[in-house]
Amino acid sequence: KKATDLGLKLMANYESIFSYFEKSSASFAANPENNEDLIAALDACFKMYFVASDEKLGGDSKGKLATTIYKSINRVYKKIIPRIYADLENSSTEGNMQLINLKINLGGMAEHYGFSKTSAPKPVTTPNEIDLNGILKQ
Repeated sequence: KKATDLGLKLMANYESIFSYFEKSSASFAANPENNEDLIAALDACFKMYFVASDEKLGGDSKGKLATTIYKSINRVYKKIIPRIYADLENSSTEGNMQLINLKINLGGMAEHYGFSKTSAPKPVTTPNEIDLNGILKQ
């Protein structure tokens, strides 16, 4: 209960970061100096999701915390990131470089956490995968 409460408080903080990037321009969001916060929040969410959904660690994949984290990751990869990618694809050469760097970082993160089809075996059995195009699949 205490861990879930703490996790939900952390998720509220991460959601504020995700909302900030959702409302930011693509060029701002893709700037490496700025997107460190987005990447760090996603990284923390992936780590928390593994613990919150792993029954061996006392987690519950259908519990409130795991569900909240899953929805947040899903929102970032289905709504926020595709908008940023689309805006950057129509921008300058600098925007295209930022797009490539952002795709590498987000794809690498998905692969690192075993959410990518091309990853090594998944550390936790999970029904969802993130492909390297940045879309969460269920």
